[in-house]
Amino acid sequence: MNSFISDLKDYFHKEIRAISHPSKNTELTFDEKNHDVCFELISRILDAPSEETSFARLSHDFKLHFYKIKNWKEDEIPASIGGLSALFEVYLRKIAYIKFKDNDLFYGNSEHNGIQKSTLYDLIDGTLANKQDPRNLEIRTKFPSRLAPDSSSPIEWKNLDFLRDKIRNDIHNATSYNRKKILKNSNIIFTCYYIVTVYNFNELSI
Repeated sequence: MNSFISDLKDYFHKEIRAISHPSKNTELTFDEKNHDVCFELISRILDAPSEETSFARLSHDFKLHFYKIKNWKEDEIPASIGGLSALFEVYLRKIAYIKFKDNDLFYGNSEHNGIQKSTLYDLIDGTLANKQDPRNLEIRTKFPSRLAPDSSSPIEWKNLDFLRDKIRNDIHNATSYNRKKILKNSNIIFTCYYIVTVYNFNELSI
């Protein structure tokens, strides 16, 4: 086990003991069966070779931001939270790239612009807007399988929605930060990486 995996595992065991609802006092315990190997899979996803240039800095930047948070570089943590929330889109795209192995789906065709140009909403929803009628929800192209839990898994889904909507806005609009909020947002972001990794665990062969 390399040092990054050990450090990531250690951070979760110390700081994130369950998947907590962002705004309610409810939580899910971790799946002990897949818990530890999930950290190895996160590392393999980050480092998986790819010719797609948009993934080139994913591993480097994730680890850079992770260690700033883990080592509590307080002045740099808000920027690292913003960096990790932006990288989450790239991480989901890389999961899709590995999982589907479908160039049309990733790069687009006559019907849609592909996962490469998708939004975080698209990636979480598992659909792509139609080029001719992007507002029509009925004709969106569905992924072969989802990349993330839907609202039938309310705690996991709410964490993903909180990252997509709340944390990103907080980063852009905040004029000051407090330690409690920084720690909460950091842990929600790391939890979201964990959630989608576990969700795709059985469909990734890397």
